[in-house]
Amino acid sequence: MWQSTHVGGDRFAGNLVALPDGVYYGRVGQAEVWPLLECALRGSIHLPHYRGRSCHSFPVQAAERAVREQTGLRGVADVRLEGARRAADEWRVRLTAAGRVWDVEVVRDDGELIHLTCGATELRHPHRYRAVAVRSGLENGSGC
Repeated sequence: MWQSTHVGGDRFAGNLVALPDGVYYGRVGQAEVWPLLECALRGSIHLPHYRGRSCHSFPVQAAERAVREQTGLRGVADVRLEGARRAADEWRVRLTAAGRVWDVEVVRDDGELIHLTCGATELRHPHRYRAVAVRSGLENGSGC
């Protein structure tokens, strides 16, 4: 058993990390804990509070969520990262899901100035990553 008193930034409390998959959830209220845990035990993702997987960067997390929203896929292993690259102020992320290749463009926005944690003394802009284009390409394994 693993326990922690705190996971992530205060502004997203209550947070939860489902191990061993490293699935992050944020803004989890008391009423959502059991449905979320039931999903984790089945190896699926509870999308309403899903923040991403610890094995991925923030841009990849945003791209993966966008593909899951579009496809309805909830299994942890249903969406797989093929590659990601930064191009100027955006990221190009390639994922495979539902037998298809998905190309996602992600941008980073700066949020309003806030105290990022309860103990912060300075106002800062939180970074938010957002998928701006999701395209389904070729069928996986087509050789093209």
